[in-house]
Amino acid sequence: MLPDGAVVINIARGSLIDLAALTGEVKSGRLRCALDVTDPEEPLPVNHPLRNLPGATMTPHIGGGGPHTRGEMADAAMDELQRFFSGGEVQHRVTANMLSRMT
Repeated sequence: MLPDGAVVINIARGSLIDLAALTGEVKSGRLRCALDVTDPEEPLPVNHPLRNLPGATMTPHIGGGGPHTRGEMADAAMDELQRFFSGGEVQHRVTANMLSRMT
């Protein structure tokens, strides 16, 4: 459904993308991509076509990890710990039922 020439960027979860379909679209030149995560294999095997195709950029699972973002992540974690240990309500609770959606 993406228009010709669109760029697919994924720094979230590899399973959000149909890797075989995306590879075909990048091979054809219709789409380009920048991927920080892949599924089912991460990192992609050395011989995977996306590693060498024009229009494909691969990063080693660091796309969302700049210094500013990491600092915000640390601040959020510390805030949650402070709320938890002071008897407050945790704002971003992760439950066992949620884990299957995270990997």
